[in-house]
Amino acid sequence: MVTRMFSSELFYARTLSATAAISDPDATRRAFALVSLSHPRLSYEGWVRFLRRATRTKSGKAGVIFIEDPRGYPHALFRYAVEAKPSLAAAEDGSVRVLRLSDLVVADIAGSCLLPSIAAQGERLARALDCQTILIELPGRLRDRADGLAGYEPVAGGVISKSLAPRSPWNAAEIDTGALARGRLA
Repeated sequence: MVTRMFSSELFYARTLSATAAISDPDATRRAFALVSLSHPRLSYEGWVRFLRRATRTKSGKAGVIFIEDPRGYPHALFRYAVEAKPSLAAAEDGSVRVLRLSDLVVADIAGSCLLPSIAAQGERLARALDCQTILIELPGRLRDRADGLAGYEPVAGGVISKSLAPRSPWNAAEIDTGALARGRLA
């Protein structure tokens, strides 16, 4: 599945799985090329094993998101999972379901503009999976770039957290004001 990350269409997000190695081998190899920059000892077979383990869960609420530009150049990748275990970071604001983004790999060339886009993609994913909180595990070199992420607070050890407002038709961020003026919600 491929989705646009934001309106300028600079980046696209796609879900990868172990079956993608067969169904979309080109995307799997492009993602491996990006990952191998951060993990040079990882073999292609090890990469496919990682995809299999990262995407095979009982709940089906885990996966790997691969971000590329329209030319097919890889820019970022992360693993996501809905946490079934309680989290202290989430307990602070009463959250029940938490989406954790981890194993983040970002190409240096686009890192500064990608982090807000990765966060936005994670937030959309968290809402789709009915999570109230998102946790992002930042690699060391991205930790100093997290200051510009609206609503995120540092938790510990490079992990940042954001509490998401419950989905509601009256959430001001989701209301189409033109439709509201015409008496309809978007």
